[in-house]
Amino acid sequence: MIPLSSWEFLCENTPYGIAFADREGNVFYANDLAMEWVVEESDESDWTIPPDHPLQERLSSQQDDFELSFVGKQGLFINARARSVFHQDEFQGFLLFFEDQTRQQNEWETLKDERDKFEKLASRLNDMIMREAGSQVFKHDYIQRKLDLEIRHAAHQVRTDCQGVLSITFDSEIWQKHQGQKNDLTAEDRLLVFLKEQFPDPHLLGRLEEEGAWLIVLSRSGARLSDDSQYWQSQLQSWMQIINADLAKSCCVEKHDDLGRFADANELISLITKANG
Repeated sequence: MIPLSSWEFLCENTPYGIAFADREGNVFYANDLAMEWVVEESDESDWTIPPDHPLQERLSSQQDDFELSFVGKQGLFINARARSVFHQDEFQGFLLFFEDQTRQQNEWETLKDERDKFEKLASRLNDMIMREAGSQVFKHDYIQRKLDLEIRHAAHQVRTDCQGVLSITFDSEIWQKHQGQKNDLTAEDRLLVFLKEQFPDPHLLGRLEEEGAWLIVLSRSGARLSDDSQYWQSQLQSWMQIINADLAKSCCVEKHDDLGRFADANELISLITKANG
């Protein structure tokens, strides 16, 4: 059993450095860990903290509890917690607890390095994804020529591989507002990746405008897909919720399967783009 007078035994057998300082900040006791990490010996007293040490500056200038982190002896990362000691409302000094956080600091630095590496890799992957997806998006001129051909075939009742056309539009004001927000990928980028997953080749995907108007030429020889515009509107709205609720609500999907009723591609495109005007 430990004698009550042997309080030093308790201080010497804890995983913390412990020290006592008087009201002037002079250390009058330090256990072995405190000596190993922070406190030094001097000719004038058994224990001391160098006057230029940030801990000593706090000890000699205040009476409130405080916490301080610093690099101690041997380059260790030390966290110090100082607790004010009062007797009959009179300040007596501080009880100091020291904890070696070198391991935690090193682990944090390692995690930070790994996070930085991951962010760089993720950024490169995003660029690669967008280059790959973007290379499969046909520009306005190509889509227009393709539609002109399909409209002429439909007018002359020539059977082709075209199953119909899906148009996807958003309210232009909401779309432009959302595009101004900072994201890892813009709304347009995310939508592009999603559409390429849902409508792989040989379906043709085209971007008609910068304001968020998209057109998909469905192919009978492609993957079997629902041709119900309401189904795709529901799917898109559900998916777009993760980007922006207002954007999801403004999503409009229409199916155009009677291409012979249009004079040319410009008439169809004009009809589509009016939807998000």
